Amino acid sequence: MRSWLVLIAGIALLTAVILVAGYYQHNDTGSEGYNIECTQASLPSSATASLACKIYPGQNTDQGKPKPPWWHKLLAWPEGITAWLLMLTLAAIIWQAWETRKAAYATADAANAAYRSVAFAEAQWELTKEKERARLDVNVKGVGASGLTVKSDGNDLRHLIASVLLRNIGANRAFMGRTYGKMIVRDAGADFGEWQDEYGPLTLPENFLDPNLTPIEFSLFLFPDDRDIQAFVKDLEASRKSLHFFGFIEYETLGLHWRKDFGYDWQLVGSSPFAGTAEMLGGMDPIGYAGTHTPKERIQYGYWYPNESMNKPEYPISREQAEGQSPN
Repeated sequence: MRSWLVLIAGIALLTAVILVAGYYQHNDTGSEGYNIECTQASLPSSATASLACKIYPGQNTDQGKPKPPWWHKLLAWPEGITAWLLMLTLAAIIWQAWETRKAAYATADAANAAYRSVAFAEAQWELTKEKERARLDVNVKGVGASGLTVKSDGNDLRHLIASVLLRNIGANRAFMGRTYGKMIVRDAGADFGEWQDEYGPLTLPENFLDPNLTPIEFSLFLFPDDRDIQAFVKDLEASRKSLHFFGFIEYETLGLHWRKDFGYDWQLVGSSPFAGTAEMLGGMDPIGYAGTHTPKERIQYGYWYPNESMNKPEYPISREQAEGQSPN
């Protein structure tokens, strides 16, 4: 509808311009010529014959004749045909320009609609993948000796074992990629930088994990350099040393790669600000703890507390990262 209105307006404007130009041309007397009339005296004389001439404007000669209307040139041949052809040509140009503009807008609208449709489909697919993908949950056993096992031979400390629980709480299978796990004894004030130098893959029963509410269990081992179990437990109780485990699991699900980082700190009962809560939850009784328990029991008498800097929600990684980057 708007295209026809523009076309009609263009034709009307063009017609008005031509008609006004014809009007001024028709009524312009500045370009009219002049008529000359000469008469001879009625009585001839012997003198040399002479003529008396008068000059009249050309428009006076047309007095008495009806003037055609100023727009008659639009119907005259060939001026009228030329004018109408010019108007129709310009009208066609205006119409073509408008249709081109309208087609351009229609193309842009179609492109925007297609883009919105693709964006919507991608968003739907992302929501579907997020809903249907695998999800890994890494946790530890309950409070107390079940979370840490101490193997000793007399006064010699052989090794420590941390038991870790892993399950897939998502909707699809998780295919395991790179894995890493390490248990360390850290001096007071030291950081975890040394873990980057060693790569210890986890010992998992399968290279995939199906959705299951029942977790699988894997273990991390520590063979301390200090074999004196009595000295070791005193260092832990005095916070001169601390015990930790951490690692990561990378996996693929629905064509996407994810990574789960985990980390826990071992807290002895009575040696941390969180001990009271742990004691109530685990039914522990710290009375007589140091005097009646063996060094092995005192080491095991604690709980794993999540390390905020290590225990992170899983996050997506690129294929390049999953295929050979460093453990970090």
